[in-house]
Amino acid sequence: MGKSRRLSKGDEEGERRLAVADVSTSSFTTDFCINLIPLLVGVAEVNDVGQVQGHNAGSMEGEGTGMDESGLLEKEEKDGADCGSILEGISPSASSANILHRNFSRHALVDAEVLKRIITKKRTTSVGGQIPSNCYERLWSSCNHFPYMTVFLISLLSLLVCPVTGEEFIVNDQTSLFNLMCVGDSVKVPSSPLSIGDHITLNAGTYVHDSTDENSYGCRYSHTVYQTTGISFTVSCSGSGGTCVLDGNTEKRIFAFYDVEKDGELLIKNLTWRNGRIDKGGCLYVEGGRVNIQHSTFTNCEATHGSIGGGGIFAWGSIDYLHLHSVRFLANKSPVYGADLYVYQGSIQLYGCEFSQPASAGSSNVHNKGASISFSSNCPKGQLGVLSEDYNPVPASFLSGVDATGELVSYSTEGIFCSLCPHGTFGAEDYATSCSPCGQGMYGETMGAISNSSCSMCPPGTYQEDEIANSINDCISCSEGKFSQLSAATSRFQCRNCEPGTYSSSVGATSCLICTQGKYSFEMASACSNCPAGRASSIEGSNSCTDCVAGKYTSAPAQTTCNDCDLGTYTNNNASVTCAACPGGKSGNDNRQGCDLCPNGKFSNPASATCSDCNSTAGYVSIAGSNGASICEFCGAGFYADISTHECKECEVGKFSIGGKNKCEVCPAGTNTNNQVAATACEPCSPGSVTVDNICVQCEKGKYAAFGALTCSECSGEGEYAAEKGQAACFNAPAGFKPVSETDRTGIVACPPGKYSIGGKTSCTSCKRGEFSEEGAVGCSTCTSCAAGRYTINTCSPTSDTVCGDCLAGTASSGGTSTECTACVGNGKYSDTDLASFCKTAKAGFKPTEDRKGEEQCLEGTFSTGGAEECTACGTGETSGKGAAGCSRCATCAAGRYMISSCSPTKETECGDCLAGTASMGG
Repeated sequence: MGKSRRLSKGDEEGERRLAVADVSTSSFTTDFCINLIPLLVGVAEVNDVGQVQGHNAGSMEGEGTGMDESGLLEKEEKDGADCGSILEGISPSASSANILHRNFSRHALVDAEVLKRIITKKRTTSVGGQIPSNCYERLWSSCNHFPYMTVFLISLLSLLVCPVTGEEFIVNDQTSLFNLMCVGDSVKVPSSPLSIGDHITLNAGTYVHDSTDENSYGCRYSHTVYQTTGISFTVSCSGSGGTCVLDGNTEKRIFAFYDVEKDGELLIKNLTWRNGRIDKGGCLYVEGGRVNIQHSTFTNCEATHGSIGGGGIFAWGSIDYLHLHSVRFLANKSPVYGADLYVYQGSIQLYGCEFSQPASAGSSNVHNKGASISFSSNCPKGQLGVLSEDYNPVPASFLSGVDATGELVSYSTEGIFCSLCPHGTFGAEDYATSCSPCGQGMYGETMGAISNSSCSMCPPGTYQEDEIANSINDCISCSEGKFSQLSAATSRFQCRNCEPGTYSSSVGATSCLICTQGKYSFEMASACSNCPAGRASSIEGSNSCTDCVAGKYTSAPAQTTCNDCDLGTYTNNNASVTCAACPGGKSGNDNRQGCDLCPNGKFSNPASATCSDCNSTAGYVSIAGSNGASICEFCGAGFYADISTHECKECEVGKFSIGGKNKCEVCPAGTNTNNQVAATACEPCSPGSVTVDNICVQCEKGKYAAFGALTCSECSGEGEYAAEKGQAACFNAPAGFKPVSETDRTGIVACPPGKYSIGGKTSCTSCKRGEFSEEGAVGCSTCTSCAAGRYTINTCSPTSDTVCGDCLAGTASSGGTSTECTACVGNGKYSDTDLASFCKTAKAGFKPTEDRKGEEQCLEGTFSTGGAEECTACGTGETSGKGAAGCSRCATCAAGRYMISSCSPTKETECGDCLAGTASMGG
């Protein structure tokens, strides 16, 4: 770090003269100097620390530069770029007037020697490496013929192109801090050396405002201790958080940061602010610029204004942003709202902050008049802040104003914890409130991922349309008939259709298979189709099949070639699935496209390759004396050829023929001809029926027959029955029922009282001891006991529950198994209500009534101490009133009084007063 620089107050009149100075343009250096002002904006745009507005370019003492005269123009070797390349990168972007307004308004006019020292001082640039020292010499020598305007322009250009490295000021006391942090117009300490990028480091301790110290009475305004205007710097504590305290002594605002042009930046770290007090912004007032506060505490700060709050911090005007990271607000005050924070505009970011209940009743913690407020927890990359299950919700009073949401902020950080970013997401930034999705076509199997490199691409043959996918199982496979060779496909439309002649039979295919011979497919096929009968395909990858020509056929699908019709059969059509038999009296020919007549004296059966003599072929008969093809007769379906009589006869009941047979066939077991002759086929009985004497007969109740059964079977399984005829299967008895009997399965009956069935049982189960059930019960119920104040009339049995009766007044029962109510007798016992669970005891001064249904007071002259059957009479010389718990001794008349009537057990002594002229000793 360099030494502190002492800057003097600027001469505004001199600046105005400088802005309108008359400069001649007789040489290259003249043009260069005139054009320097518009060039400065281009330089300022690449300077990322806002030095155009913030740098104090006032007069500088020679010893403050840290260099002597001999080193002002010392040359060094270039490091990367030269001065020419620097100047070439500057492009004009603003008028001279704008530059003067923005950059010269708060700077002093200095002489050539001082500015020459500034621009020849070695600096480290913040925009691309080391600026060589001879750059400053070339800037100086380019305009050395114009000692006034040129000197100022070169000095300002050097401040932008060759920025000065920030200095560190270590502070131990209040006065030193005041002399540093008092920067701007009309301040009491105009010679503060604080400049752009400087760092103030406070040693541990408390910096208390002292009203008796003239220097700490206020930097510019009497109500503010420290104040800076238009400058970027950092204030931090050398110790751990909380060991450096700025104390306003409950008299003033502690600090005001002004930067109306929003180019300044203030960074505050590890400080405690307390006891600041003013109308608004009790501890900190911010107007414009960028403010970043980290790991600090604001406590007992107070705003006194009746309509504007901001006890801790008051952010006024269009600030760029206010960033609060791990900041605690404790017991701050405001008479209206925003006891901790009052904001107007700009971006407000709260990361892992804590807020206590405001010290002033009715105030809110934060009041927002139009800023954009965001909240977050203090979570690292790959994690996000979430609320714990025992999170105490933010009270409605936390945030007031136009954006009163208050999400993710509580009165402590215990309600917020960090959770790993879930599968399918990643968190690339710290303090995230949400995790970034891996995106379409991707999936993430890692929790807490910190970059998208943890996301994997869905493999070829799949796609993923959602932004978040947990695993490869979430990648959706291309459907059958489609394929994809792309990785990380984002849409089902990226799955391509299989071309004609190919197919994909499984999902997630990366390629399509070729159809084999005898098969074909259209576009997007999930399987190849067999060429239908009558057609064939002899090539692979075919999208169609070829018709068989006349004389050829295919009777089965998926054929690669067509077959010739057998001799004796033919087809005269294309795409034939079978060949027709040549009719009787004809024989086949070689081309298989027709049949030839049998010659005289011959016959043929259907599908005969040649003609034969009649009676030599099954199913035919001949008629004597006939010649040629007509003498043979074919016995058709339902008939057979009786070669002994040369007749076609009907098949008898129980037999059938398909024709061309010399005998009929017997129906297979389980089938019949339904008592018909000349049957062409036999049929099986429907389920629930069997064949009996060549007809179908329904099974009786209690029996069943499955399809094709030869006989009916008994329902004999556990709980089985058949209540109707013709059942194909037995039924299971439902819950609460059983079959009629072990041997009778023709129906069901309900379980009797005392028994139950859960269903599917042949018999009902008896209830256990202490249980009962009603008819048709599916389970047993536990017997109930009589409640207190009731007695048992009938005890529980397997078929009925306990029956209870009510105890009347004068009796009692504890319930349970009691079979009667107990009379209240002896020791002053009674019960005054029905359903009494116990007898009460007469209290002192009372006895039970005669019917034991209540209690009554003892009469005058008697008493009871409680629990007595009768009241006791008072003794001689004693008396008592009604309901007495004891007797009192009779009283005597006092001196001067006389006895009118003596005491009795029911009446006290009555005395009268002696009149004047009489006397009595009493007694």
